[in-house]
Amino acid sequence: MYDATCSTPCQCHPNNTATCDYFNGRCTCNLGWTGYDCSIDIDECAQDPFRCPNYSLCVNLPGSYECQCKDGLTLNSSKLCSFDVNSSACTWKNCSHTCVRFTPRDQNSSVELCYCPIGMELDADQCVACKNWKFGPDCLLSSETHCVDQNTLYHDSVTDSFCVCYSNWTGRFCETDVNECATGQFTCPPHAVCVNTVGGYQCACDERNGFVQRSDNMTCEQIDSLHFKFIGTVKVITWKCMMGSVSSVHVSVNTAAPTYRTWYVPVVTKCL
Repeated sequence: MYDATCSTPCQCHPNNTATCDYFNGRCTCNLGWTGYDCSIDIDECAQDPFRCPNYSLCVNLPGSYECQCKDGLTLNSSKLCSFDVNSSACTWKNCSHTCVRFTPRDQNSSVELCYCPIGMELDADQCVACKNWKFGPDCLLSSETHCVDQNTLYHDSVTDSFCVCYSNWTGRFCETDVNECATGQFTCPPHAVCVNTVGGYQCACDERNGFVQRSDNMTCEQIDSLHFKFIGTVKVITWKCMMGSVSSVHVSVNTAAPTYRTWYVPVVTKCL
């Protein structure tokens, strides 16, 4: 009862309520319950899927929860799953993690089973990281981190809290291209420049300083007199004098009509 005359009945569920406020009738719920009248059970397993140890299953109960160890295991005083009195280590299976030998209740002969810790699943007798963007106990939960698939090396299969990106991507979900040219994470030969691309980079001949690509597509030549014309977007190049060599690529120019241009580099070492 509550209010000034203690004449209004509390609406709280009696078995799930710690107190009912004498003035306003507000319910203070016992652990495991919620709602204005403490009638709604809290699903502790859904609230925190990692509250139970490895090799166990979280089972929600009215107002509480229970960690049920897998067959052949029991919860010990340290709140970890270990062999029960009727089980032992395996004798013929070669599991990568935990292997339990026990006799099921409905059978007369013993079996050996491999179990995996949180964030892993069985592949034959070996435990491997959860696949297909799954995570958690027995890989039963679906990832919500939204890692960009093609840019991600792997994601956290235990708690689903982070993405591990390939070296050329960054960001929480591996959604941001790394500019290798700006960060210095590139390797180009002398006289070639770095050109950032989506998910990588290219090395291009330094045409501004007189280096153009050779016919082998692997090195660049430095020229002192370069003649080229554009027919549409096709560049036709001829040169007479050159020096040195390095690596690389192209220049793209778009012209409305064929044009002729001349490019001079002041130092001449050899003329063909």
